Amino acid sequence: LKHEHYYFYIQKLNPIKQDVKKGKLRFVHNCFPHRGYIWNYGAIPQTWENPKHMDFETQTKGDNDPIDVCEIGDRVAKRGDIITVKVLGVICLIDEGETDWKIIAIDIKDPNAQKLNEWFRIYKIPTGKPENKFGFGGQFKNKVLNYVATGKCPSGPKRGDVPLYSVSSS
Repeated sequence: LKHEHYYFYIQKLNPIKQDVKKGKLRFVHNCFPHRGYIWNYGAIPQTWENPKHMDFETQTKGDNDPIDVCEIGDRVAKRGDIITVKVLGVICLIDEGETDWKIIAIDIKDPNAQKLNEWFRIYKIPTGKPENKFGFGGQFKNKVLNYVATGKCPSGPKRGDVPLYSVSSS
């Protein structure tokens, strides 16, 4: 959910519950001037960023999660909502040395669109971690969408091999 601090993940058989890492409940820290997630955050079912595949352009491996979706409109979705979106593009976040694609969806004139890069760059600073960097100079890309849509994504799923356990918030 927008402005929510908790990490919620979809587990096998689809129960949505707060994620636990090292025995502690996970949440997103505030990054002034932002508070928690500044948009609706979810994932595309049956996608996967392979932690064993080295992306030849970013020289990083996948984060072992489904591909994330950031729906940046004004509406605050409810946890578990299925939302039909207009895809604007994708951005490649290098998060702690792992490829973490973010699909960006909504009207490009939405005021939240300008906050996107800033938030992803700084959101781990409150935990003592460095600023994130962006692949491709922070430019939005549509290449991953083509791979995912056609099933040709080298870091994507194989039939019967899709772990649907990592979807955040909405």
